[in-house]
Amino acid sequence: MNTLIVYASKHGATERAAEKLSDKLNGNVDCVNLKKGIPESMNQYERVILGTSVYGGKLHKEFVDFIEKNEHELKKKEYAFFVCCGFEAKAETYLRENLADELVDKALFVKYFGQEIVWKKMKFYERAALKMVAKVKNDVHDIRDKDIEEAADFLNEM
Repeated sequence: MNTLIVYASKHGATERAAEKLSDKLNGNVDCVNLKKGIPESMNQYERVILGTSVYGGKLHKEFVDFIEKNEHELKKKEYAFFVCCGFEAKAETYLRENLADELVDKALFVKYFGQEIVWKKMKFYERAALKMVAKVKNDVHDIRDKDIEEAADFLNEM
């Protein structure tokens, strides 16, 4: 099966999660970072996996724009979502606040793949917001390999 993984990543956590998922999937898998370019076509793919990180409760603009532009085509395919963010319990909520419920409801799955916080990669205002909102003061490396493996196993068994 041909699978396309498209994602938007600000500091690299979502990119690492997408690459880990790609390595575990059977068949031909292409990964595209929406911040670096947009796939010209999805015609050759039977399945599309869409990933994003979340900042301030918002999905990446490139991610939302890609979905809005390709929603009709996505609905003809198998598709799933994964989210990397600081609040696991809100991962699906963030999608529903930024995308149509119908689109989220028809997904094969919505998975949380963890988070990473690397202070030296962040701007001052990002660090200040994290200290206030999430009470985080140190680096966090929590990309969930087990959850990525479970998602890959689910997709490989289809």
